[in-house]
Amino acid sequence: LGHVTFDATGHRAQPSSVMQLGVAAEWLHPAGMLRFDVWYLEPHGRHTLKYPKQTWRESYCWNEHLTAPDGLNYGLVLNNDTGLEECSPCSNGETSRWDHRHRKRLCESCAAGTETFQGSCRRCQAGYFSDLPGSPQCSPCSAGSFQSLPGQTSCRLCPAGSFSSQSASASCTSCSDTWDASNPEARPRWAAAGSAACETCLLGASCEPDANGVYGNFTNSDGFYLFPAELLHRSHDSPLYPLFRCTHG
Repeated sequence: LGHVTFDATGHRAQPSSVMQLGVAAEWLHPAGMLRFDVWYLEPHGRHTLKYPKQTWRESYCWNEHLTAPDGLNYGLVLNNDTGLEECSPCSNGETSRWDHRHRKRLCESCAAGTETFQGSCRRCQAGYFSDLPGSPQCSPCSAGSFQSLPGQTSCRLCPAGSFSSQSASASCTSCSDTWDASNPEARPRWAAAGSAACETCLLGASCEPDANGVYGNFTNSDGFYLFPAELLHRSHDSPLYPLFRCTHG
């Protein structure tokens, strides 16, 4: 077959003795550009030249075993203007996946309950969640809620009688742990579901545990009545659940 006039870089020409010219069974982009391999002799054996030379992105998106030199995730993305697939960086919340059937690298969204981390998807830690596919990072559970399991898509409200004062909580604290029940002068503390703090039982209120020992509500004691809090104009210093002393016996 004579001589070829390009070297291993695919650009500068250097003649070498040709042993065989073989057409590779794959096509490059843009469509219509055929890759061919040339085997040439060297003192230490046979080597293969590939021409035209691929960019590293083209090689990466068509080769399962390569690593991107810049550490980013890449995949073949359709260019709507040209109608061709281009090897482009994956978006936040996506990772690179090798498609064994079509033998090419694609961008794929991480599932709900996961986030992207160092080029792959990882489960959200306890105290965090992601409710949508393609989340770049997990969100912390808000105060008053918790999540004890990793890889979850939502948080749970703290049950009545417990609270979580900080975000990203993996558990809730029982109100009974915040006051000394052995002290007869101590006022019980209670909390409704989803509370960020326990409330001290107000003067005139009766705070008693339920059958499970949970302080989750209160009632007004004799001589006091509970007025609907939403009907009052409250300042920041007034209690959330105001009690009033009965004035007519």
